[in-house]
Amino acid sequence: MLRLLRAGKPLLSLLVLVAVGVLPAGASAAPAQLFTFRDPQIAESSGIVASTTRDDVVFTHNDSGDTARFFAVDRYGCTIGVFTAPGVEATDWEDMARGPGRSLWLGDIGDNNAERDEIAVQRFDEPSVGASTDGSGCPPTAEQAVPAASYRLRFEDGPHDAETLLVDPRTSQVFIITKSFTAGALYAAPNPVKADDVNVLRKVTDVGTPAFATGGDIAPDGKSVAVRNYWEIDIRTIRDGNLATAFAPGARVQRLDAPDSGKQGEGLGFTRTGRALLTSSEGVSAPVFLIPLANDGPTSTPTNTASGPTGTPASIASGPDTTAADTTAPGVTALTLSRRRFRAVSRGRSAVAAAAVGTKVSYTLSEPATGRLRVQHRKGGRYVTLRGRFEHAGSKGPNHFKFTGRLRGRKLRPGRYRLVMVAVDAAGNESPRERLKFRIIR
Repeated sequence: MLRLLRAGKPLLSLLVLVAVGVLPAGASAAPAQLFTFRDPQIAESSGIVASTTRDDVVFTHNDSGDTARFFAVDRYGCTIGVFTAPGVEATDWEDMARGPGRSLWLGDIGDNNAERDEIAVQRFDEPSVGASTDGSGCPPTAEQAVPAASYRLRFEDGPHDAETLLVDPRTSQVFIITKSFTAGALYAAPNPVKADDVNVLRKVTDVGTPAFATGGDIAPDGKSVAVRNYWEIDIRTIRDGNLATAFAPGARVQRLDAPDSGKQGEGLGFTRTGRALLTSSEGVSAPVFLIPLANDGPTSTPTNTASGPTGTPASIASGPDTTAADTTAPGVTALTLSRRRFRAVSRGRSAVAAAAVGTKVSYTLSEPATGRLRVQHRKGGRYVTLRGRFEHAGSKGPNHFKFTGRLRGRKLRPGRYRLVMVAVDAAGNESPRERLKFRIIR
């Protein structure tokens, strides 16, 4: 597994090379892990796109189960924008794409049981985002409502499950690739889509590979398309602006191993310049990878450079700026509760930024890390771990949050408990377990 490259000269050098396109002709650098999401609200990143105006910002969203919102994240993995869509119900957002005119498109297209008569896409204007962090900590970010245009869709031949949304960067044509263990299919919506009627998706062509497509994107210049599943990424050339040609029998394919294979990787998007790909996967603290592409186009055979000892490209892992693998576990000290006897809150989340109820949990970290917390209930002289956990993204130094005495949406019953905390840093190193006893009273 690739270790996180600390944000410094080696990583920034690679980003500059990708941005200006000076990788050696015909060469592809190995994937590099840019960061991990440090916001526990991003628990199932299902789609990812690069900002159209900044190289240091990506947008992502969660899979089904979240509200209609998406996030702006900087190069250190910190959330610097949370954007909500009032009046929009996100049944199963599965992918996002960029379109012309700084537009962002969200695809409410998931249908695991193939039973939805209609699916939908939403179009947003890319929102303005504030300054990036310096990586030392991730300050809280307020939610901001942004307007959305919603479009209803249905497949001409009945419901299908789908997780890949494609939008032509020149014409705004909307395409969807269905998800199948055998072979999916490419469907096209009318162009332009209509907001006052159901838009019928018509089959264009079969998509033989990759099977079980989980995400994709069209390059900013409209000349190539990339589609992924959990273990591989296929890059194809689009001829004469016709997306169907990329999936024609005999069309050449550049096939890459997915750098997040085994992590339920679903997000895939080209960078702003189109000279690299970004990937994301589901799970709290999931990694985002950068895959630089060869200069001579996606139909070339990729030639991976040699790798250094940490799995990073030799151009990064060698020389005076060598970045060693991070094997140091974060340190947790001064873990305390403001009250060890308290009442549970009637409603709300397990952890909140501020509240006049519950108890305040304070702790100090030796480096930025995510605190993973579980609750154990004392029964018959021993502690039994309860189902469910919650998380708190901490920065280096002192941290605190309010524990409300709730778990998995329910109040803890009166009794004796123990809070168990493990801190996990961006490289996946875990601290020793820390424990604190408390009591819920009536």
